Amino acid sequence: MNWLPRVLSLIVTAMLVERYARRDFGKLFVLAVASWATLLGPFTSSLNNHSPAAICVVLAMYPLLRVISDGDHRKRFFVLSGFFSAATFTFELPAALLVVVFGALLLNANPKRTLMLFVPAALIPIIAFVALNCVVTGSLSPFYSSYGSDKYLYEHEGIPSYWTNPQGLDRNLDSPLMYFVHCTIGHHGLLSLTPVWLLTLLGWLGWRRWPECRQRTMLLVGAGLTAVVLGFYLTRTQNYNYGGNSVALRWMLWLVPLWLIAMIPVFDAWGSRRGFQIVSSILLAASVVSANLPGSNPWQSTWLLSLMERWKWVDYSQPPPPFEFGHPLWSWFTNLGDPQEKESRTVKFVGTVSRLVGTAEANPLWKEQSAPLIGECALRVTARQWVDVIDTPGVRDVSFDWDENYENSDFERFHYAIGEPLSVKINVEAFNAGMKSSEFLRSRIGGKLPRNELLAAQRVVTGLPQSVEYRPGHIRFLKTPLRPDKAFRCQRAAAQVLFQPKHADHELRYRVIWSRSD
Repeated sequence: MNWLPRVLSLIVTAMLVERYARRDFGKLFVLAVASWATLLGPFTSSLNNHSPAAICVVLAMYPLLRVISDGDHRKRFFVLSGFFSAATFTFELPAALLVVVFGALLLNANPKRTLMLFVPAALIPIIAFVALNCVVTGSLSPFYSSYGSDKYLYEHEGIPSYWTNPQGLDRNLDSPLMYFVHCTIGHHGLLSLTPVWLLTLLGWLGWRRWPECRQRTMLLVGAGLTAVVLGFYLTRTQNYNYGGNSVALRWMLWLVPLWLIAMIPVFDAWGSRRGFQIVSSILLAASVVSANLPGSNPWQSTWLLSLMERWKWVDYSQPPPPFEFGHPLWSWFTNLGDPQEKESRTVKFVGTVSRLVGTAEANPLWKEQSAPLIGECALRVTARQWVDVIDTPGVRDVSFDWDENYENSDFERFHYAIGEPLSVKINVEAFNAGMKSSEFLRSRIGGKLPRNELLAAQRVVTGLPQSVEYRPGHIRFLKTPLRPDKAFRCQRAAAQVLFQPKHADHELRYRVIWSRSD
């Protein structure tokens, strides 16, 4: 969606290097960097504010240079520079400094036309931005200025905003020094992800060496704006997240055109040297590879961050919290109520079920049925005190009863195979202690189950072909018709097992449950 403006910006960039660069190698090199070697590329296919901002910088810089470097004071150059520099600000708020700097340079060159043309042109996008911001947010202040307030930290229908418990990079784990390192030469580094910017750094550091450079002023502008913008984000210590999950230090990308033009005097001075051409070509090749590794998706981790995480150099992940009920989980249900409670409790589940029916080795009642049964059904789970066991208190009878009115041949076969309702005896004390299912499952007389019956019961309480422990997952919020005005706070749990049914290949059975925790 950004291709047409991007092509226009490349054409204007070509006009810039053709006018201000002296060596052909330098002209081709800078244009190659602009076309293939910057991390603006992955953002071209996505709706974002960074690509338009960089394009506006190009369109504002060309007319500015025509005025301050070439002495061409035609009216359109003041209008274009004013409009597009202000448009850059509407996309990237720190670019307000760009408007001030460009305005000051033009004011020094021609005060009258700056006031009569640049300023009115700049007011057009600024007024539009402020008006739209007021309509959308009800405030004249930019929305970003509300970071940390109730506009970011809120709860809606029981669901808290993401920023009340940020994840990953947003957790703000790095110190200012480490943040600076990663912003420059680390996993989101300007130089590590795009090493060709080392030539830009040379252009800035050698500013005094290029007295004949016509765009020399822009070297100072580029270096100054880069330092100020990077310094601004370094002061935002409450929000050290590298721009979130993206392939670049994205809030610096609008400065790319200023970095490109700083290369020109370097090539004018050394572009004819074979050694310099080889080194610069290596930097270009590395930058092209880095810029194209993300493909067309800018909303992913940088390849360098992924590599560092794989090597265990950095870790921004947040492990899930332990289960809030305080014990390991070996079943798809988390609570059986008070073991001394005499009244029964019933829960009904309605939905789609996928179940692997057991084999004769696991339970003689199940014959040779080993095919998955998939369909819609209703399941009633009832827990009651097991009064037949006098000498073993705390055992509850848990029955699983499939809806009798449900007409489905597969489930009719399932009913016939296992009998209805199926029930298991569970020692609640052992269950609440997080013991394995082999420890909390009991026979009718309170003792341990025979192997075949144990395997069958384990499949029922685990919901998987084999007994396995459920691992705790992250907290999630689930809205259901049961409570439409407030979401349930749940914790995910998951278990997986590799199981081979009879006459079948290995297949992975995976189950995720959502345990209510509020």
